[in-house]
Amino acid sequence: MTSRRHLVPVLAIAAPALALTACGGSTPSGEQAGPASSGPAATTAPTRAPTTAPGTGPTSTTGAGTTTGTAGGSSTTTGPATTSGGPSRCRSENLRMAIGSKDGATGHRYTTVIFTNPSVDACTMRGWPGLSYTKAGGGDAGPAARRGGANPPLVTVPAGGTAHVLFDVQQAAFFDPTACGTVVEGATLRVYPPDETGALAAPDTVPLCSNDVGQLTVYPVHPGSTASAADTAG
Repeated sequence: MTSRRHLVPVLAIAAPALALTACGGSTPSGEQAGPASSGPAATTAPTRAPTTAPGTGPTSTTGAGTTTGTAGGSSTTTGPATTSGGPSRCRSENLRMAIGSKDGATGHRYTTVIFTNPSVDACTMRGWPGLSYTKAGGGDAGPAARRGGANPPLVTVPAGGTAHVLFDVQQAAFFDPTACGTVVEGATLRVYPPDETGALAAPDTVPLCSNDVGQLTVYPVHPGSTASAADTAG
């Protein structure tokens, strides 16, 4: 059954200084700390992807909350984030983020994260964002998301326009308890746009395994605010 929730405005969070090497590489976003080098391979895309779009556009905010830190996974791309003479890369401080639709499948929850460009200039995004959760009292809640999908497009986000990413959370109860480890409560979603070291955040509660069992999967950035099966292709 598909459920929809109102979009949640972005909150600013604080995290420690981030050491990333995400420019133009193929570094996975599943690492918890330190510079990105090598990590978990991309996971196989789930057999069922959401088919419904968010009910409304992203919630308006007064500005994007950004922070830097070493946890939460590195954002990565598979090519240049700009084109010669074209728009520059979308920066965390110039983006707003909101949580869009949440669509259920057996053992899975697919969530759309919507980026809005409130500036007067277009910007570009390409690749996988770094995505993870933090606890209510601070600190990481489980490992960062692994990458899914392939062939990320170069997305031009026009002034006032949107781009989105889809991510999948598998239910902690579906994993072997020993493999899962202690179940912790994720309270805040933390997202690093591709090639960026500043994180955007929004409240979102989900039970998470403390061990890295591939519970979270994030897919590449795509244009607009509507998720589709194309997001998980590859």
